[in-house]
Amino acid sequence: MDTQNTLDHEVLQSLRDALEDELNGLIEVFISRLPALIGQIKEAIADEDLTALHFSAHSLKGASGNFGAKGLHNFCTKLEASADAKDLQAAAELFDAIEKEAKKVEQVLTEEWLTR
Repeated sequence: MDTQNTLDHEVLQSLRDALEDELNGLIEVFISRLPALIGQIKEAIADEDLTALHFSAHSLKGASGNFGAKGLHNFCTKLEASADAKDLQAAAELFDAIEKEAKKVEQVLTEEWLTR
């Protein structure tokens, strides 16, 4: 797996330098919240709730950006734009990519950053 496309390791190293051991706790919180954030997006798409979709995409975009999860952040930016454009078809198509990317982010954070 090319983890550089999944996470910006420089962002994480900057966080590690600034926060030291506290970073592990923040990573654990982020990982524990991922399923709920993904679930909110899935529910908003199923309910055709564009407002909820926008806010859910925005929340995940911000959280993923904080940890340098570039791919996930980019997908969420597109999802947010789809919600704003009232394009549920595009949103539904992006959801699968977001779900897969979130799993990759979780794996890399767990294997490469929580063990440091």
